[in-house]
Amino acid sequence: FCASAAHGYGQVVVHSEAATAYPPSGIFVETPASIRELVNANFCTGINNHWMHVFLHQPWQRAEPGLTWSWGLQFQRNNTWFEKLGGWSAYVARSQYLLRQGLPVVDIVCFIGEAVPTAAGPSGSVKELNSLPAGIDYDVCNAEIILTRMSVKNGRIVLPDGMSYALLYVPPKVEAMRPEVLRKIRDLVRDGATVVGNRPTASPSLQNYPACDAEVKHLADEIWDGKIGRVYPANALKRAISDLGLVEDFSFTSANSDALIEYYHRRTADADIYFVANRRAVAVEAACTFRVDGRLPELWHPDTGRIEPAGAYEIKNGRTTLPLRFDPHDAMFVVFRKPASEQVMRGKDWLELKPVQEVTGPWQVRFDPKRGGSSEPVTFEKLQDWSKHDDPGIRYYSGAATYLCRFQIANRKPQIFLDLGEVREVAEVKVNGTNLGILWKTPSRVDITEAVRTGENALEIEVVNLWVNRMIGDERMYPDDIEWIPQAMGEWKGFGMKRLPDWFADWDAGRGKRPTGRIVFSTTKFFSAKDALVPSGLIGPVKLLSD
Repeated sequence: FCASAAHGYGQVVVHSEAATAYPPSGIFVETPASIRELVNANFCTGINNHWMHVFLHQPWQRAEPGLTWSWGLQFQRNNTWFEKLGGWSAYVARSQYLLRQGLPVVDIVCFIGEAVPTAAGPSGSVKELNSLPAGIDYDVCNAEIILTRMSVKNGRIVLPDGMSYALLYVPPKVEAMRPEVLRKIRDLVRDGATVVGNRPTASPSLQNYPACDAEVKHLADEIWDGKIGRVYPANALKRAISDLGLVEDFSFTSANSDALIEYYHRRTADADIYFVANRRAVAVEAACTFRVDGRLPELWHPDTGRIEPAGAYEIKNGRTTLPLRFDPHDAMFVVFRKPASEQVMRGKDWLELKPVQEVTGPWQVRFDPKRGGSSEPVTFEKLQDWSKHDDPGIRYYSGAATYLCRFQIANRKPQIFLDLGEVREVAEVKVNGTNLGILWKTPSRVDITEAVRTGENALEIEVVNLWVNRMIGDERMYPDDIEWIPQAMGEWKGFGMKRLPDWFADWDAGRGKRPTGRIVFSTTKFFSAKDALVPSGLIGPVKLLSD
């Protein structure tokens, strides 16, 4: 409904408090990948500017993670993965830029009425709209937008900023309407607008009562007698949509019956821009259909910035269909801006990669001693989950660790990808000294064609996990050195710091020593010794892939 308000009043940027988490979510268990899914969900509703909740100022030098809050996402500079947010930030920035171009494409505008309070949620005045196909989108509007911003052009309801709708819907729960609003609706119908709704019976206001109710009845008779234009009863919404020839703006078919793909559509003077997102945590292939005719579909990938023409598509009956493959929680833009010279429906719009060889190690792994790790490199003969390692310094480790190994390539392929398999949670990859970027979502895969060579190759992977295991490890291995008081948020039970301990000031300034061996310093105790550790590190298998 924030997006609807922005559309109705001609505002481009739609802000949202984003990724607010209710414990036990948010308490250092979220990752850039999981936050992306929340961001994608917002993009599909029209949000195009995210304010992460919460970002806490961290004034202390040594205290990590420092100031915390039991409510909200721990989106702050002392989170383990914060310095690896470049790829995530670029994804959000590219997406938000595209989602501010042109105007939204929305089919129906729904008047939510003038009752106080107004229930406009899924169970309120718009519940009938939620039974429509997902590809028929709607906005809601108030009386002010109808009175001051609506006119009609070529049968469509238009706003001063260029926004337009195919019809105005008045849901059954809106039983009262002020005469001035009804007069404006009458004028819209006379000018060619389509209205769907039941006739109101009275005014919600006592202004000029009882004459106001009589005027409402007179205006309703004039509008609903069918003589001045296209007016349908509220239960004929689907018939009105059919009569207008309004087909779904976006639809998909998939062999996966549980597939859920959502979209958001904006249009500029020379392009249609669709954001399309897989809302499930599994990969899915789907035939996606767009309400665009005669233009070449291009795939714009916000994670890499890569733009490529679709290799397979079909234009038929004014719509364009193309096969797409989405990774878990994946999203992309499908942009139509160039004339289509031909209709092509062959092949696929993605690479079918196959394993070429496995990188087996051995691996030298360097941990940070300040975070409880060994001061010397540790050899992993094979990859393993840190949380299952015998060494407590690794089992309870939280932070960054660097994996080093060498591998041989006998015959270099024209295109080679490195797939890290399971990574918990973020990895930065270098091959032969070339930095290939940060991998922060599934699949953890990167094109290494330009960096790899025939013969021996050096591989360096810096992996960052979560704070969780170190917090649990401190609880298991060391006595408390902070005074706590119980703190609860719903079903979650934890502890908040009663006051800063006496030893803290000298320790933070580097003049003293912490009385225990604890590493984590947090103003909230999120975990206990009984809590389960979470998988961490590079778990693999690491493979080279090619098409």
